[in-house]
Amino acid sequence: MNTYIIKHNGRVYKAVNIMTTRCVTKILEGGKITEYIAFGKGTGTPNYNRYSLFDRLGAKQAETVDINTDRSKGRFFIVRRIVLNPDEFVGETITELGFCAEADGDLITHCVLPEGVLKTAAPMEITAVFRIPITDGFIEGDNPLAKILLGAQELSVSKLSCGYCEYRSIQDALEIKERYPCSIVMPSLIRIDCPLEQSDKPDLIIFYDDIPVLRGDSRYYKLRTQQETFTVNPNGVAEIPDWQKLKISTIAVNSASVLGAIQAKPDNISWNFLSMPLKPDQRIFVSKDRSFLLLICENQILVYQDVLGNLVYAGELIFESKVSCVDVCATRLAVVCNQQDTPLSAPGRRLHFYQLTSSRLLKREVTGDLPTDAQAISLEYAGGTNMVLYYLYNGVLTGVTFSFNAPAPVYNCSYNVNRATFIKTSYRRNIVTATDLGPGLESCLHMALLNRESYPLSGAVFLALKSIEPDQINNTGEVYASLSVKNKSIAVYSYVSNTTRISQLGGFMEDIQYAFLDGQYIIIADQNRNYKILEIDTQTSKPFEITSGILPCDPEEVHIMCDLMLIKSQDKLYYARIQSDKGWLFSDQFAYGDQALVRFNERADPIQNNQSACAMVLNVLIA
Repeated sequence: MNTYIIKHNGRVYKAVNIMTTRCVTKILEGGKITEYIAFGKGTGTPNYNRYSLFDRLGAKQAETVDINTDRSKGRFFIVRRIVLNPDEFVGETITELGFCAEADGDLITHCVLPEGVLKTAAPMEITAVFRIPITDGFIEGDNPLAKILLGAQELSVSKLSCGYCEYRSIQDALEIKERYPCSIVMPSLIRIDCPLEQSDKPDLIIFYDDIPVLRGDSRYYKLRTQQETFTVNPNGVAEIPDWQKLKISTIAVNSASVLGAIQAKPDNISWNFLSMPLKPDQRIFVSKDRSFLLLICENQILVYQDVLGNLVYAGELIFESKVSCVDVCATRLAVVCNQQDTPLSAPGRRLHFYQLTSSRLLKREVTGDLPTDAQAISLEYAGGTNMVLYYLYNGVLTGVTFSFNAPAPVYNCSYNVNRATFIKTSYRRNIVTATDLGPGLESCLHMALLNRESYPLSGAVFLALKSIEPDQINNTGEVYASLSVKNKSIAVYSYVSNTTRISQLGGFMEDIQYAFLDGQYIIIADQNRNYKILEIDTQTSKPFEITSGILPCDPEEVHIMCDLMLIKSQDKLYYARIQSDKGWLFSDQFAYGDQALVRFNERADPIQNNQSACAMVLNVLIA
C-alpha cells in the first residue's frame, strides 16, 4: 500500500491512499507525478476519477528521501517529504493528502486521514511512500523507466528505441546493434509500439536513453480453432505435446468449466538464475497446481503467478492480524489468522477466502468463521461449486464444507489425531491424511474426504514411512513420501501400485549436504552446491535422476513450480526456468479417467502471420 506519515508535536499519524486514473495520462504528458504533495482540510471518500482535494489548503514541492529503481533490490518505490513550517497553516486541521505533478495540478493519489491532525505553531513533517509492483519484464540494474513511473524523471518519447535478441542476460541486450524507433499510444495504458524485425530472435528489448529497460516476447498468442481431448492418467495429469508453444484458453470436464495449469517435467534447469529480495522471516508457499507463489510476512501476503517462466506480481493482501496458515486449491485461497498469534489485537475474523486471478485478487465474503485457531489447514475441491476445508487444532482434525461462490462453512466431520501436525487432501484419491513425524501410529489418520467412507492405509505403511526418522513429509495423492536429511533416505508408498519402498539417496550423490522433498521431486545438493533433481516413479516408488546442475546459493528451501525452480536462501529468492520437451495438463478439479476438453492459445510468429509491428504494454494498476 502507498502510505502517508505525518509527524507533528511528537506524534505520528499514518494513512493509505488510492491512485487516480490521471496517473498514466500525466506520465505520458511528461509529468513527474510525485513532484508535489498537496494537502487539504476536506472530508469525503476518495474516488479513482476525482482529481482534486475536497477542500484544498496548498501544495509544496517534495524532496526525495529514498528511491529504489533496481529490481534486484525489491519493489520499486520512492519516498518523498515536505515540511510545513511553524508559522504556516496554524490552526488548520489537515485531513487529506495527495501527490501531484504540479503545485496546482490534478491529483495522482488521494488519501483521507482516519482522524485529522491539527497544525500548531510547530513544524509538521509529511512523508509519502509511492510504490509500483515489479513484473518480470523489467530488466535488472538501475532502470530509468522505473524512475519515470515513480515520478523522479520525466518521460521523453524520443529516447525510446527497441531491438531483438535471444535474451539470457543483460549482456545480450547490450549487444543489439540494430535499433528501431518507438512510439507511444493510448491514454489509459502505456503501450510502446515497435517495428518487427525479420529474424528468429524471440525477445523484444525496449531501451530508454540507450539503457535496456524492458524485455518481452515478440511472439503472440493465437486462439486454436479446434478443441482437443485429453484423458487424465493415474498420475492425475495428461501429457501435452509442444507445451512450450501453448497456454490454456479454456478447460471443460463433463460440460463444466475447470481451472488448470501446464506443468513442465524438469529435463534441465537454466543456468541463468534471477533473484528477488525477501524480508526477514518471510515464508514462501507454492500452490498444488504450481501456478501461484505466496510470500507471507506477519499480516501481509504478496501473490505472484508463474506465467511462461516469469514470476508475475498479482497483488498484495493485508490483514488485521498475523497470517498463520494458507492453502490454495482451484485458484481459491484460504487464509487463517489465529487469534493466539496476535494476542494484543482485538479478536477478529480467523477465516478469509480469495479467488486468485491473473489480474486481481477477489475477496469472497465469508458467512461464519472457524470456532478455533488452526495449526494447519488443507483446502480441497469437492465437486460442483463445493469445497472442503480441513483444519488441525489441539489434537482434533475438523472438516467444514462450503460453496466457493458464497463461503458459509458448515461442520461436516471431526477426528481425534493426537499430536498430528501434517495434513494433506486429494480430490482424485478422495482422501484426507493427517500424521506427525514421530515413530508411532497414534497420530495417524487416513480417511475419505467428507466422511463418506473409510479408506485406511495399513499401519505397516505408516511405520515404514516413519522408520527412516523423517523430517519432511508429503502426499501428492499418487505417492505418499517421507524424507530424512539425517539418514539421506526416502520412504515412499505408491497409491498407483500399492507398493512401499525405502531408498538411499547416497547412491545418487556423495556427501549430501542438503535434501528437500517437494511433491514427487527430491532435490539433493553437496557442500559445493552441486545439485541433482530426482523424481519418484509412481509405479515402483523408486527415485530416479532427471537433471543436475550448480545452485547459485546455499539453499534453505527448494520448490518446483510450473516451469520455474525456486530456491530460498536467507534474504533472497532465486529462480530459474525449467527447460523441457515434456509438459502436463494439471488441475485440482481432475479425477482419474476424466475426459478434459481443452482449447489453447498458441504462440505464433508475427511476421509469418503477416504482422508488421510489435507492442509492449504496461498496465498501471489503479489500487
